[in-house]
Amino acid sequence: MLHAGSTIPTHSKEVFRIQIARKLVFSIVAMLCLAPLAFAQEDIDGAKDHPLISRMPGFYIIEYIEKEFDSVPFRNKKVQEITVEGK
Repeated sequence: MLHAGSTIPTHSKEVFRIQIARKLVFSIVAMLCLAPLAFAQEDIDGAKDHPLISRMPGFYIIEYIEKEFDSVPFRNKKVQEITVEGK
C-alpha cells in the first residue's frame, strides 16, 4: 500500500533498513575479527623466548631488557616486601 507522497511502501522501507543494519553489523564484526591479522607484528630484532616457557598464540615481543644481574621487589602472602636477586 502506498502512502501519500511516497513512492516506496512503508513496509519496504523498514525491510530495507533492517537489511542495511544487518550488513553494517556483519561488516563491523568481520573487521573486528580480521583486524589482528592485519596488524600482526613480529618480535623486535634479537628477542627470543625462554626455552622453558612457550609463547601464547597471537603475542609478540615489542620490548625487552637483558641484564647480567638485577633485583626485583615482590610481596609475599603476609604483604611483606621481599627482594629477589639473580640473573
